[in-house]
Amino acid sequence: MSALRKRPALLVALVIFITLGMAGWSCAGGESLSSQSPASTGASQQQERSTTTASPLQPGETRVRVHASGGKPSEVVAEIADDRAERSQGLMHRENLPRDRGMLFVYELEGNYAFWMKNTLIPLDMIFIDKARRVVGIVESAQPHTTEPRRVGVPSRYILEVNGGWAEEHQVEIGDRVDFSPSPKP
Repeated sequence: MSALRKRPALLVALVIFITLGMAGWSCAGGESLSSQSPASTGASQQQERSTTTASPLQPGETRVRVHASGGKPSEVVAEIADDRAERSQGLMHRENLPRDRGMLFVYELEGNYAFWMKNTLIPLDMIFIDKARRVVGIVESAQPHTTEPRRVGVPSRYILEVNGGWAEEHQVEIGDRVDFSPSPKP
């Protein structure tokens, strides 16, 4: 340290080097800012931000990645609803839901589950997923404040609720593969 005190220019250069180096590591996903090309701006960069999430998970959350056959994999961070009380509450009474968030309903057994929107304030897509983690049905933009049961008529074990229009925007289709990280336990 005494050598640095004698050479203020070296100290200033070291501080600038460390500051610039750290700035390159502050991007989401651990990418360096210098690795992004100028061409990666605009709509494709906006779509990338909406399809991947680098934020840390909170207890009771999982990352849900849908490998859409018609497009790129899309990811949301989902709250896990894996007991009767959590599944009954769902996303009711919420005034908004960030585009990269959702709720994953987890059941012990596959069944022909139905959902309603009685106290739900925002339109939701419901993506029904079987025990093999394949999309078996989609209910798009379910209308809020209704008691009409929404179901797909095919057994499922997981149901992912996301903002209305998300499934179409990310080209999600029946048969697409879904991963969870970490894997939810019923």
